[in-house]
Amino acid sequence: MTSSCWRIAPLHFTLDPGQSPIDGSRALLSNELGSFDAVYCINESYATPVTTAAAELEVSVPDTLAISVAGEAHAAAVDPRLVHLNVDPIALGAQCAKLLIEVLSSVSTQRHPPQNVSLPMTLSIPPKF
Repeated sequence: MTSSCWRIAPLHFTLDPGQSPIDGSRALLSNELGSFDAVYCINESYATPVTTAAAELEVSVPDTLAISVAGEAHAAAVDPRLVHLNVDPIALGAQCAKLLIEVLSSVSTQRHPPQNVSLPMTLSIPPKF
């Protein structure tokens, strides 16, 4: 018995210099770059233009397009259609400070800095999923 593995090449989209997030979102969702059914936004500042562009282009969220975003847990109440990766900002800040100290001390002692850091988060999923 053989098994098959599907590998989907990610589309990494960045804004052009001077391009507004809403214009970038319109370009992303225009299908000029290909079709896809999910978008990950690094924070709420980018999720809002993506949801706005989806509404303008009559793309239903989450039925046609799933949008996930990292942020604070209370943001899930703002737009419950999105998948929220809830990160505790205090824990994130503490982990960043610890990592910075480790990196700086590794430079002075010629040790290797940490390569991977894990931060706990919770998931808020829209009711339709």
